[in-house]
Amino acid sequence: MRRGAVVSGSTAVAMQRASMSRENGPEWGFGRERIMVWMVETQRGATVSGLTTERGGGFGSIERPILDRLNCARCICPSGSFKGPLARSSQADSTGEAGILSQVEEKIKDEIQQINADVQVRDAHIERRKTEMAALESLISQYREGFNQYKSQRDKLQDERNSLWGKDIELSHEIDGLQTEVVKAEKSLDHATPGDIRRGLNSVKKICREYEIPGVFGPIIELLDCDEKFFTAVEVTAGNSLFHVVVETDEISAQIIRHLNALKGGRVTFIPLNRVKALQITYPQSSDVIPLLKKLKFSRDYTPAFSQVFGRTVVCRDLDVATRVARTDGLDCITLEGFVALCAICSLVCMFVACESLLLCIVQVIK
Repeated sequence: MRRGAVVSGSTAVAMQRASMSRENGPEWGFGRERIMVWMVETQRGATVSGLTTERGGGFGSIERPILDRLNCARCICPSGSFKGPLARSSQADSTGEAGILSQVEEKIKDEIQQINADVQVRDAHIERRKTEMAALESLISQYREGFNQYKSQRDKLQDERNSLWGKDIELSHEIDGLQTEVVKAEKSLDHATPGDIRRGLNSVKKICREYEIPGVFGPIIELLDCDEKFFTAVEVTAGNSLFHVVVETDEISAQIIRHLNALKGGRVTFIPLNRVKALQITYPQSSDVIPLLKKLKFSRDYTPAFSQVFGRTVVCRDLDVATRVARTDGLDCITLEGFVALCAICSLVCMFVACESLLLCIVQVIK
């Protein structure tokens, strides 16, 4: 066997069969063969430090430095029997090694227990982390669902906003067109309104703005609304009364008149709500007769003023009905086409006014 060979098993036996001088170590005789056995025990096996064989010859040298360095060399014979003083030393060494192995075993057991405890702690930590991870994953899933819902709502709101933008653009164009129509209507109204009345209305607006006069509601024509088919009846019935200005009290009208006279700003007629009363009129119960006041749309606060202008007028189906109602009920009757049938008193008044105008014209001609 060559030097440095490894022997498997719990005990490594190195056998050297050689001639060995007395200075190299002890020797044992077994017939013609003399065997020197060197055993080096380690945890995982044994290493043979040297082995030589010779029959009847001397002993060779042993690599003692290696054994001295490992510090665990002992001599045994292959059959297990020892001769000489080295046997007692070998038994003592075995007892010491048993104690060392016991200590190592206890130390390893302690280490194993510590490792098992550490493993349990780490397993518990891993389980806690897994639980936390599951909770976080559930929370992430909930947040993801909420995010998707909010995203869907955002997309829906964006679509609605785009739709509203389109409607806003359409309404803006429509408003521009209506404003243009209002300007045209105001111009037409200015041309249809007598000059002094138009000038007076503009002066009233200017005075109220400069002196911050409250309680001025505006002319009748700006305070009412009605169906288009009643426009003619309203214009014929009211006449210039459409431009009468409704105010809260007579004090306000007096204040405006003072400023108006100072400016010479035209002519305006005021209707103070604290001085007028709503008329109590009994209308005929007929499907051919409709009170004009009931077809007008206005604030109930202005009822006394509108009653003074439109309260005595009814709209009739035709001129015959209008004439009959005017005679029997004493009301001012008008058709949708604008034909008027006045009561007897109103007719006399109109005739007197006409005669007075005719006399004035005659006087003017004579002059």
